[in-house]
Amino acid sequence: MIYLEDILNMKFGIAGTSIWQQNQALIEHLTLDRDTVVVELQCLKMALGATELICLSTCNRVEFLYVTDDKSEEGILHRLIDYFFCGDTMTNFSPNDFYHFTGKDAITHLFRTTASLESLVVGETQIASQFKDAYQLAVDNSLCGHILTNLSEEALKVSKKVRRETSIGEGAVSMASLAVKSLISKLDPETAEPVMALVGSGEMTVKLARYIKKTSVGQLLFVTREAV
Repeated sequence: MIYLEDILNMKFGIAGTSIWQQNQALIEHLTLDRDTVVVELQCLKMALGATELICLSTCNRVEFLYVTDDKSEEGILHRLIDYFFCGDTMTNFSPNDFYHFTGKDAITHLFRTTASLESLVVGETQIASQFKDAYQLAVDNSLCGHILTNLSEEALKVSKKVRRETSIGEGAVSMASLAVKSLISKLDPETAEPVMALVGSGEMTVKLARYIKKTSVGQLLFVTREAV
């Protein structure tokens, strides 16, 4: 349970970028490697002066949920940029490519995000699960304390309530299913068994492969730097 007094006293914020800022290269640069994500988050937590930290990373957004003390909150976005881009002259971005919410605005953004109201496809079904995984990673590695724990649990409850009590989930689709539908519409009907290449080995690749397999429209070719 979150109480108003806790909200007013804590220094909670969210800094990041999303598909709405239209800088995919920036999203990719902020995306942490799966093999080193825990170490990176521990280092980032210290660099930001944060007491708690969660990283939500999807194909459409990367954002960092943090809790700090009074002295650390001011300038936290600058420290985030310094951490990722110190010495980097190749990635182009502007201040407007980032968003930074604090206090009640950050809570509103969190609840809207987990309820898929900030998604490219409103009502899509993946974001709540993605946030739950990010939250669990933080808990398992002692990155998340009681403030982010309470906020995360409430946000996930609200997400379920929104889907249960509103029509937002009616006809809801995922980004993967939309991508496959678009792909199939562009296939040459004269090609009996087309070969479709999927680049990468992440979560979205797996989802795409499952949707394509259900349609039985052709063969799959996986292109990745890793063994699969």
